[in-house]
Amino acid sequence: MPTISDLRLSDADRDEAVSVLSQHHALGRLSLDEFNERVDAAYRAVTQSDLERLFADLPARTAVDAQPFPQPVTVPVGSCGASRQRWRGWLLISVVCLVVWAATSAGSGHVLYFWPIWVIGPWGMAMALTRLSTRLRAGSRT
Repeated sequence: MPTISDLRLSDADRDEAVSVLSQHHALGRLSLDEFNERVDAAYRAVTQSDLERLFADLPARTAVDAQPFPQPVTVPVGSCGASRQRWRGWLLISVVCLVVWAATSAGSGHVLYFWPIWVIGPWGMAMALTRLSTRLRAGSRT
């Protein structure tokens, strides 16, 4: 009767072993080279004992499983003040353009062509449309 160490592995067993190895790598227990070598060996493994050798110098699997990776946090578009920040950037650049236009007009002695409209207008319109579409998408989800 074969022992558990002599049992043949399934693809799922190998994938699970690679997942645990990646957790050990993420926790700093394995260097990139060691991780790559062990992953190759895990995919070449035929029996349970082949996998056991890969984990001989690592803490038990339960110790790794007890430290789950934090789940990524999803942040809605336009939150965290990102929209306000974009509008502040637009306002700052608009003011700079207006000051430059006003200074050059004053320096020339007459009112020059109002070129800041080509900076302020399209950029502001694009931001307003982005904000509107974000609100419409957020409203359609509820």
